[in-house]
Amino acid sequence: MKSAPASNASLVRPELGTDEQLVDLVLGGDVDSFAVLMRRHNQRLYRVVRGFVGDASTAEDILQQTYVLAYRGLAQFERRAKFSTWLTRIAVREALRTRRRAARVEEVHERANLVRVIELTRSPEDHAAIKEWTRALERAIDELPEEYRTVLVLRRVEQMDTDETAALLGLSPENVRVRLHRARALLKEVLFQRVGDSLDEVYEFGGKRCDGIVARVLAELSL
Repeated sequence: MKSAPASNASLVRPELGTDEQLVDLVLGGDVDSFAVLMRRHNQRLYRVVRGFVGDASTAEDILQQTYVLAYRGLAQFERRAKFSTWLTRIAVREALRTRRRAARVEEVHERANLVRVIELTRSPEDHAAIKEWTRALERAIDELPEEYRTVLVLRRVEQMDTDETAALLGLSPENVRVRLHRARALLKEVLFQRVGDSLDEVYEFGGKRCDGIVARVLAELSL
């Protein structure tokens, strides 16, 4: 990328700047600012992608590809939407493309889901710590039909509003509400009540995994 003229953006501490200020710094040749952007959005994008593909390894591959595409297309970011929304759209597009390439056909396991959730919540290990409840919930979410799982992750786990979820998935707001209701019915609200505040730990993506994504993207881009 070509160096940009000095501007107010160059005076911004990357870790404190807005996404848009960091984009300006990256376009000006500041690679470290792109690393800051990746770390800032890793958790959200991983959760969104994992909600689509239901597999941790595949989700990380898609996340890496998302950042590569975003970096290479950063000059096309027109700022009509938030940077986070622009980035999430790339991730969703890549997730859908991966599913089509793999031609995976997902089966609906509504009854099996309920049986498995009940078995997990009654096991001695699940009663040992709240962490086990979170993992039980995570596994149950993975087995939901895609149309319910993606809405559930965006709305309940990632806390996006109905309109933003509808825009990302190409649905009407009413359709989003219906799918969320059905997803909650499948999981049984009692499971959410038992897990409580630990929902923010679902699809945890930090530490070495976060560092690994940043390192692999920078290596692929030869930065």
